[in-house]
Amino acid sequence: MNSNTILTRNFDKKIIHSIQAKFFSGDALKVSLVLYFFISILLFKLYQYKLYPDTISYISVAENYSSGNFSDAINGYFAPLYSWLLVPFLLAGLPSLMAIKILSLLIGAGCIYATHLLSRHFPITQQTHRILLFTSILFTIYFVYAFSTPDLLMACLLLFYLNIVLNSNYGRSLRCGILAGIVGGFGYLSKYYALPFFTVHFFVTNLFFFFKQKSVKYRYAVIKSFVLGLVVFLILSGGWVSIIGQKYDKFTITTSAKYIYSLMRPGVKGHPVGVQGFLNPANEKATSTWEDPSNLQTESWNPFKSFDDLKHQIKLSIEFITRIFIITELLSAFAFAILVGILLYMLPLRKQLFEDKLLYLFLCFGIYTGGFILVLPVERYLWINSYLLLIMGGILLPFLFNSAFFTAQRRRALFFLFWLSFTIYPLKELELENNADKDVFELSQLLKDKYEISGNIASHSNYKKPLYLAFHLNCKYYGAARDNIGGKELYKSLLTNNIEYYFVLKDNIKEFYSLMEEYPPLGKFEEITRGQIPGLQIFHIDSIKENASP
Repeated sequence: MNSNTILTRNFDKKIIHSIQAKFFSGDALKVSLVLYFFISILLFKLYQYKLYPDTISYISVAENYSSGNFSDAINGYFAPLYSWLLVPFLLAGLPSLMAIKILSLLIGAGCIYATHLLSRHFPITQQTHRILLFTSILFTIYFVYAFSTPDLLMACLLLFYLNIVLNSNYGRSLRCGILAGIVGGFGYLSKYYALPFFTVHFFVTNLFFFFKQKSVKYRYAVIKSFVLGLVVFLILSGGWVSIIGQKYDKFTITTSAKYIYSLMRPGVKGHPVGVQGFLNPANEKATSTWEDPSNLQTESWNPFKSFDDLKHQIKLSIEFITRIFIITELLSAFAFAILVGILLYMLPLRKQLFEDKLLYLFLCFGIYTGGFILVLPVERYLWINSYLLLIMGGILLPFLFNSAFFTAQRRRALFFLFWLSFTIYPLKELELENNADKDVFELSQLLKDKYEISGNIASHSNYKKPLYLAFHLNCKYYGAARDNIGGKELYKSLLTNNIEYYFVLKDNIKEFYSLMEEYPPLGKFEEITRGQIPGLQIFHIDSIKENASP
């Protein structure tokens, strides 16, 4: 072994020992954030092309804001704050995908910092606090790269909101009530689900604060904090409600609720974008209609309309509860052990429980999660629960360690298992998402350079991949042909919508050629790839100024 190798190894050991020394000497937050950014930057190339339909919409909305196109930017389906925060990065000239990843990285750092602050409200040892921060790094990185959507932003804001209401000065200082209303309002502007959550949680929390105060003076202060916070929240959220109400000519808190709930009605086959056929992009600059699905044709549904509808809702709610259990267990293998432990700690119910901040943390978990009994729960909607479970687990660990059973070695083992329970799933998902959608980006460059694809495109099926290609190609995507479409109707729809290129993926090639046999005029469209792109055929639609039928 040469001297350079020895020096390098010694240098590496010094760095590792330096990190360990700082991490275990009180600088855990700083070291955790440094590690978070270091690992995130190392992994950036592996996830730089990862896309999601909502991501494209938020980028498109931000581009409208950055160009001053406010009429199209205002959107009742996608909340505005995430796009607003993206605007400075776009104005700085960063590529949109890079910009939204950087924004998500900064939000993730905010989540770690909020976790640090929130954990300080509880009797957690320094060692446990360090473990909590270290544990939060990996699953936060997964959240950043899994979906570039505002779910992590809402989680971050709600964690800061919890920090405010758990402040020991809350109820004594009107400033805390005002800050809670401000952060709650921004929560609504990040994702509309924050409105019902904040309304319920803020009311219940202040109600508990009111009853735990013995002094009439302090009870009055709680009422003032609640009223001021609620007024500030209503000003922030009400301003946006007014703006979107003017755009859609009706009062609405969000157009997404009606859309999502319509998908739950009996007999629904799927999203309208996948079954209604070709749809015009939402506006002149939109990539697709998904930039603002507010105007899509959907049937409203009322579960109380009939007994059968009510049974359907109950069946759905049972299914949603099952999904919540599955997702919660994915977030941490110890999730239910933590929740049961917290419940046992709080029982029997007693008046002094109102003094325990743990009650309000658990209350947040219950109210937030409970809302998804009525609406389809998706993993990213429940990301905030990872941070709540992490802190609740950190609160329980010292109680376990009071037992003589937990020797120093067993404590270390339990710390490791605790860390591992929050880490297994993110690691698996990060591995699965490795270089996700890179093939779509590379294909888009080939289509741009060799085949000069531009203009209006549509696909025979498979909504997502053609949408991603349209995003990279800066094309207009009119969606997928409706299910069971006939050859003549397809031909007419292609011409009526001025589609220039029609994408047929491998699973639908046989079906498309059978439509050609059914309606021969489809055969006049030239297949431009000549079989050089495996699994994809692209048909050039001649721009013929004629009636949609020959």
